[in-house]
Amino acid sequence: MEPLMIYLSSATFREELRNGRKQFPHIFSAWVPFDKYSWPGNWITVGWHVLLCAWGGASMTAYDSNILVLLVFFGGKLDLIKERCRQMFGVDGSE
Repeated sequence: MEPLMIYLSSATFREELRNGRKQFPHIFSAWVPFDKYSWPGNWITVGWHVLLCAWGGASMTAYDSNILVLLVFFGGKLDLIKERCRQMFGVDGSE
């Protein structure tokens, strides 16, 4: 987000970026097999990083959703075991 804000808010930065005095500001430091500081490599790198961030966010969301479902499932099973034990042993739970 910071490189975008710098690019949008500073006319001198945009001019220096066009002239080649400033390098393209990347969010992640990553090796790529092409020049990531000039066109089209900089936009390919940005697209790749956006794709990886979306993939990571989606996988974390799926993991968290599965954990939540498992916790609710096992909580329900424990409630069933508690109720069946009350019925088997005749404990009314009022003590």
